[in-house]
Amino acid sequence: MASAPVPQIRLNFKLDTQAPITNFLPSAAKTTSNAPLPFNEDLAKVAEIGFGEPMAKDTGKHEAMESIAHTIAKINHLNAKKHDGFMLAMIENRADLRGLPFLMGDDCRSSEQQARGFAVFARLAQIVKRSKTSGENSFDVQIQKVVNDSEIAQRNAVAAFMQIFMPESEQTRISLAKTLTTIPHVDATKALARLAIFSAEDAVRAAAIDGLKQRPECDYSDVLLQGFNYPLPAVAKRSAEALVKLERKGVLADLIDVLERPDPRLPVAEKRDGKDEVMMVRELVKVNHHRNCLLCHAPVNTENIPVGVLKVAVPLPVEPLPKPTVGYQTKPSTPDILVRIDMTYLRQDFSLMMPVADAQPWPEMQRFDFLVRTRKVTPAEVQAFESLREADEPGRPTVYHRAALFALRELSGHDAEATPQAWRKVLNIVKKS
Repeated sequence: MASAPVPQIRLNFKLDTQAPITNFLPSAAKTTSNAPLPFNEDLAKVAEIGFGEPMAKDTGKHEAMESIAHTIAKINHLNAKKHDGFMLAMIENRADLRGLPFLMGDDCRSSEQQARGFAVFARLAQIVKRSKTSGENSFDVQIQKVVNDSEIAQRNAVAAFMQIFMPESEQTRISLAKTLTTIPHVDATKALARLAIFSAEDAVRAAAIDGLKQRPECDYSDVLLQGFNYPLPAVAKRSAEALVKLERKGVLADLIDVLERPDPRLPVAEKRDGKDEVMMVRELVKVNHHRNCLLCHAPVNTENIPVGVLKVAVPLPVEPLPKPTVGYQTKPSTPDILVRIDMTYLRQDFSLMMPVADAQPWPEMQRFDFLVRTRKVTPAEVQAFESLREADEPGRPTVYHRAALFALRELSGHDAEATPQAWRKVLNIVKKS
């Protein structure tokens, strides 16, 4: 006789609904207050942001669950009062979160059909990870189930595989690139372009570029060109290399335009809400993927959750993380610590496994997601940027200009002074109006 299912614990809280809105929000972690170094290129030194102060390691399991569930109850309270109310309040009251590329409303929500499809392919990805067959063969076998399927199935496959395999090993991501090459959807093309500019390994980028050679140029050129405005110079260099290897001579005018732009990491003056100009900077930040489920996803213990939505438990910091091969299959003892993957407020540009000090009981290597934040800078920070720029050989082209110049020379077979005027003259290109 089958054993009866274990009843799930439900955690209910009485909230002071008249309390100030800040009472429903977590405070920024103390570690997020440090400003990043100007022109930093070391990903280990990139500023880390997070949902709130990490939980103490001596917290008991039930106490940890109660703390997470209590936070989720606060989130649900604010969301019930206003669409995406909790996240809007976080952005308004947390300076460290302002300027992040949050998605709201319909932009952060998948359709019911998309949500079910993503769940299917997320589970398929976990089967691939558990398979003893080599990653490449596992991918190739499993992907045949979707290559000739519907457009929405192809989109879901791309979204799930990119999300789950992005921080995996070099060999796995080479197989990922080869798999994406077999999917005809434009989303797969853009995913290949992202691998080509965000992957540090030559072999991964080579596999991605090989896949792009079979794709329409108009479907990926914008991704590669955006790399010249990304606040990490390595991305601009990889964008230039990819354009050269793809022989994209149609972007020469765009590359000349790069020569007219300042270093994208420099502060720039912007008007905000019609007020005086303020100095803003675009900078790379990172988020610990495991500790910040509630920063990126909405709770699931609410009404009208579509059938088939992928539900994930917020990991308990006082217990070991589920093994990577288990992934989304964790079954917590309470549904009050679950989030829904069909609602995603933040979507990373790329992910890496990085070491974490004093990580126990979690593993030393943990996943970090990287994205770009726009932040107001102080006069002292502006001066620090200017001092460093002046020290880097006055008048010398920036690293972004040098990347564009490399691509211009290789693609055109010509050379000229490092100015947009000189290159337009040599290539007989009229400046865009």
